[in-house]
Amino acid sequence: MQKLIASALLGLTLISLHAQQIVGSWQFNGNFDAQIGAPITGFGFGDFETALINGQQAGVWAFEAGAYLIVPNGACANGGGQLLNQYTLIMDVLFPTIPGFTALLQTNPQNTDDADWFINPQRGMGVAGDYFDPLSRFQNGEWQRVVVVIDTTSPSGDDTTVYRVYINGALHNIVQRPSGWGVDGRFSLQDVILIFADEDFETAPGWINNLQLRNYPVSDAEVADLGGPTAGSLPITLGVTGSWTFDNTYDAQVGIAAQLIGAGSFTTETIGGQSAQVLSFERNAYLRIEHGIAPNGGGSRVNQYTVIMDIKFPSNRTSFNGFTCLFQTNPANTDDGDCFINAANGIGISGDYGDPTNVRFTANEWQRIALVVDTTSPAGNATYKSYVNGVLQNQVQLPSGWGVDGRYALGDTFLVFADNSNEVASGYINSMQLRSYAMSDAELAALGAPSAAGIPIPVEGDVNRDGCVDDADLLAVLFAFGANDPCIALEDLNRDGTVDDADLLLMLFNFGNGC
Repeated sequence: MQKLIASALLGLTLISLHAQQIVGSWQFNGNFDAQIGAPITGFGFGDFETALINGQQAGVWAFEAGAYLIVPNGACANGGGQLLNQYTLIMDVLFPTIPGFTALLQTNPQNTDDADWFINPQRGMGVAGDYFDPLSRFQNGEWQRVVVVIDTTSPSGDDTTVYRVYINGALHNIVQRPSGWGVDGRFSLQDVILIFADEDFETAPGWINNLQLRNYPVSDAEVADLGGPTAGSLPITLGVTGSWTFDNTYDAQVGIAAQLIGAGSFTTETIGGQSAQVLSFERNAYLRIEHGIAPNGGGSRVNQYTVIMDIKFPSNRTSFNGFTCLFQTNPANTDDGDCFINAANGIGISGDYGDPTNVRFTANEWQRIALVVDTTSPAGNATYKSYVNGVLQNQVQLPSGWGVDGRYALGDTFLVFADNSNEVASGYINSMQLRSYAMSDAELAALGAPSAAGIPIPVEGDVNRDGCVDDADLLAVLFAFGANDPCIALEDLNRDGTVDDADLLLMLFNFGNGC
């Protein structure tokens, strides 16, 4: 038993270094303390005040021109470099007026060169001479939620460059040619960043209410969900970009509503001993999914993602040659699908359907199936992995068309259960979830088997991300207690760099949530 627990907790430690996380969040309610992460430090003249945001009172920090915030960055390096190359910075700010160039972000902790995100005198936002769509400007004297999304692994030169700026949930500007672009370059983050600092005082007085740093580039859909400024704190999400439970509706819990193409109806099934409303779909019917994930993995498409679904197919699957398509990356459905169940109930592609002695898909039973894809992984050891009820079923070593922006990368839309040559079957689906990163073995093991309630969405205090704060999370925090790692761990719930009493209390406070 002890060996089993240790193995499970080791798995939790492994996921800590790769999961998408909010690594810092601050609200300025009379102090610089963090909701998540370590406290920040104010430099220069400023004071804590109260302001009205959307008719509600909020604690804010009012700062003079030349004052700035010294913000710790507790995230691990990413993007293949030694620094944080993929991240998102969100802030709720108000400037009475923009007298000239006004710095928002300075990546150089010494503040000895030009800042890296500005508002210009015409109230556009960007850098390197590229500032805005003239139809969308930063507004003087109004609270606004501004967001910058950076992925220095993306190419420079056009709209695929991930230096994206948003105002109140809407895309404001894409800086196509940032000077000094590239991995570990000018826009990559060290262990400290500065907010509102610039070496030659291109600054202005203003107010800030919320500040948040995430260790991944959020999607257009995620930014749209964040919307405009609020008196309360910014919400916390954990990489779930789409979640659907087909309980008499195609609406999404997270993301955009799914669309059924073809014949289907809602019906009742028993899953895990409990009644559930599910979607029954006919052969040749499929789901159309708009995912809203920003391009990742250094390409112009989505190259790193996970699709999870709770499904059942009858024992007499009637499909061409016994193949049943689960997933199709081509929204036009004009070529072969990209993940199949074969006649022997293996899951995969390109003639690779797994060791027949491994776990297999079982007909006429509800199962939780997951497909994990990272096209940046090398051919011959590709991250094209399929799971059944949390257990690794197959890793396709050499999928045909493998590579960044290739066959398995996602455009704006993908299809579920569609194939151009009718290698499909009728079946049932209860729940589906999409995440904008390649999940680990431990995360999928924690999700386990299907449930009538559907695939859980992680909640605060949920270390292993199975949607329930329970004994497993308590054990994880206790096992990691005292860890002091420069990289953020999931067990470090408040992201202050140490797993300590504060994390234990946070987990206990949320104990039972989502269960």
